[in-house]
Amino acid sequence: ATNRPHLGDASARAESPLGTSEVRELASAFNAMAVSLHRQTESRTREELDKQRLLKSLGERVKELTALYGTSHLLLQETQAEDALRSIVSLLPAAWQYPELAVARIRYGEAEYVTERFVSTPWCQSTCFTTKGGRNGSMEVCYLAERPPEDEGPFLAEERELLDSLTRIVVAFLQRKEAEANLRESEGRFRSAFENAPIGMALVAPDGRWIRANGSLSSILGYTEEELSGTTVLDLTHSEDVEESLRRQQRLVAGEVDAYQMEKRYRHKEGHYVWVMMTASLVRRPDDQPLYVIAQIENITHRKLSDERLHQTLGRLNTLVDISRTIRSTLDATSLLDGLLERLIENIQTADIGVVFLLDSETKTLIPAAASGYDRDALSQIRLKPGEGISGRAFRRAVPLISRNPEEALTSVDSLSPENKVLFSRARHGLEVQSNLSVPLRTPDQDVIGTITLATTHEAFTDDDLMLLEGVAGQAAVAIQNSRLFDETLAGRE
Repeated sequence: ATNRPHLGDASARAESPLGTSEVRELASAFNAMAVSLHRQTESRTREELDKQRLLKSLGERVKELTALYGTSHLLLQETQAEDALRSIVSLLPAAWQYPELAVARIRYGEAEYVTERFVSTPWCQSTCFTTKGGRNGSMEVCYLAERPPEDEGPFLAEERELLDSLTRIVVAFLQRKEAEANLRESEGRFRSAFENAPIGMALVAPDGRWIRANGSLSSILGYTEEELSGTTVLDLTHSEDVEESLRRQQRLVAGEVDAYQMEKRYRHKEGHYVWVMMTASLVRRPDDQPLYVIAQIENITHRKLSDERLHQTLGRLNTLVDISRTIRSTLDATSLLDGLLERLIENIQTADIGVVFLLDSETKTLIPAAASGYDRDALSQIRLKPGEGISGRAFRRAVPLISRNPEEALTSVDSLSPENKVLFSRARHGLEVQSNLSVPLRTPDQDVIGTITLATTHEAFTDDDLMLLEGVAGQAAVAIQNSRLFDETLAGRE
């Protein structure tokens, strides 16, 4: 038998293949390897945890982005505010960390939009807002059960940022809707005021085209809105008003004035002109470029006619006073009648020629006593019988007469004797009469002693002209009667 060496034996130690130092080195190596493996394991664990956290964080961000995108997409679809808020509130729970426990509510003014099971709990995250229109609101997300604490109670800091971002988006949408509603309301009020205004209203382009016109303006001008759209303001403006209209419009567009007002004339569809008072103001674009003119157009034709009648009445009164002075200034019949005709033709601007016929008591005919504009030699030969011509008819019937057109004037000529026709034509220098009027000279005793007759070769006399002549005729008859009495008195003294 072979004796095995004892481990404590020195010879045995000397014969061992591993020495103490090698064992130590080996133990150290194993120890280093174990530490390295532990570190690697820990690193891999951290990496796995980081990876899980990253995936979870990415998942949360995806939910947040989904909520943002969904909200933005909804609001871009031009939906009603109520429908949009109802849809948005349903998107909120899914964007939070614990969607199965999340509920949400949006308040806007008096309205409230909530998800199913909503109750307000101690674990809520919310924002409040006020729109530019003054309406208050809020957005809030609540958990139905307590969750581990995070950055803000059980909520992440990113969830706070998400809620704030969503609130800003929603507020911008609501303010746009409020502005649109205000604009619609404003447009509705303007449209109602525009269409139902008792005066004419129109929108006119800067170049003068009619854009819109209300019913009152169509009544004033006789054109439908469609017919007006094919014309311009200047197309219908009286030629005498065009220059002033252009000047005022240019000042308005240039910004020299904010508005202007002027009286002008527009051509009616039937061809006559109507007087209007137009007030114009300019609406500009945000870049200050002219957009359109708002024109308010009031029909003042009746007022202008009344003013004109008043002016004419005052003119007639002044004429009567002036002629009355002329009549009272002399007792000489010839001077009296010549001055009378001169003043009449001067004040009745339509008149071109005039003649005073007086009754000759012996021949019972009307003899020219004074004339203006006639050939006196030819006129002096005329002897009118009562009922002959317009002067003879006015004398016989003792009423004022007027012929308003050449046809009526010709009828008066046709009633003349052939001799008087020739004499009248020579006396008028061959001119064609367009209109004439004749008024009897009636004394206070109602005796008719003659007539005053005026004629025009260019336009018709009016009733106002006839009224003026009647007023003068009464004074003239009295003056002629006084002149005759004066002559008789002088003759008696001799």
